[in-house]
Amino acid sequence: MNVVLAVECGESDRVNPYTTQLHSALVARLGSSQLVHGVQQFWSARQGIGVLHLQWPEALVGLREPGTSDLERIAGSLQAWKREGTRIVVTIHNAHPHGVDSEYYRELYRMVYEAADGFVHLGDASIKFLFARFPEAVSGAAHRVIPHGDYSCLQGEGSAQEAKQSLGIPAGAQVVASIGRIRDVRELRLLSRGFDLAKLKQGLLLVAGRLPSSSRKQLGYYQLRWPYFVSRRKRLSEGLIPAGEIQKYVRAADVLAIPRIDNMNSGNIALGFTFARVVVGPDIGVIGEQLRLTGNPVFDPASPESFGEALVKGMEQAGKGQGDRNLKWAEEHMSWTRVADMHLDFYQDLTERAAARCQ
Repeated sequence: MNVVLAVECGESDRVNPYTTQLHSALVARLGSSQLVHGVQQFWSARQGIGVLHLQWPEALVGLREPGTSDLERIAGSLQAWKREGTRIVVTIHNAHPHGVDSEYYRELYRMVYEAADGFVHLGDASIKFLFARFPEAVSGAAHRVIPHGDYSCLQGEGSAQEAKQSLGIPAGAQVVASIGRIRDVRELRLLSRGFDLAKLKQGLLLVAGRLPSSSRKQLGYYQLRWPYFVSRRKRLSEGLIPAGEIQKYVRAADVLAIPRIDNMNSGNIALGFTFARVVVGPDIGVIGEQLRLTGNPVFDPASPESFGEALVKGMEQAGKGQGDRNLKWAEEHMSWTRVADMHLDFYQDLTERAAARCQ
């Protein structure tokens, strides 16, 4: 079976590790001659391709808001693939592009979803959301839950104490870490306020990643970051964290926090589980579903008090083996070999389903 993975893959820090690992795992099963990748592949509909797999619809236009001409061009390419008999698969990562839910984005998503023959979901909550938001566009398609794969690609050597030492963190600190881009100022405030309310005796909040863009000439820039500038119990490492450095920040953490307000999914669950860390996250979407399923603490994203309570519980669980249980879960459910096999099974089912319709 020939497959087009219409997304960028590679070792760049700006490429999502999810797609790179999915590509590698599929190549290990199919061979490089049967799998090609890249957004540009989307614009070249051709015979002999069994499956066209899309990830983020906005990636087709460079992760920006599409215009009318973009939508027309995308519609034409989708129709061309359909004429060739290619099965179109879409993985549901987000409810909508981060922080934006405009008319043009909604039309882009509706158009892509309407053309899809199958959807890959990272959890059951994703299926419920999709039917609620785009019922007519997705009702005739097949749906399959395939978990997010692990982050074994980031594994390195070193203990938690060595990681803390390299980051200048006291050996006895109870580290709550948030790793990755924060797109909403409310998320950073939730982190700071929830951590304060947790009142961890040896607590230290470590925030590593990009923050909402703001000019240093504006007062808001300093107001947002001020709690991290003046407190010895809060550390801010702002900017893109190189892939080779991520494991150091995770190893230094006792609890990995996901300060999301309205996200559907988060790769930080798989990240934390890969490194045997307790993960605390909002009780929304697939995030809440997976954390509750595995016994990790969840919180109400509208309540800093709830977040603080979850951090306390998470720190308690960190000393009672929850991290090791998370690692075992990752080994059993999140290996990329398993994830790739589940994708290939789905591709095959879609192909057989299409053949049966033609009989």
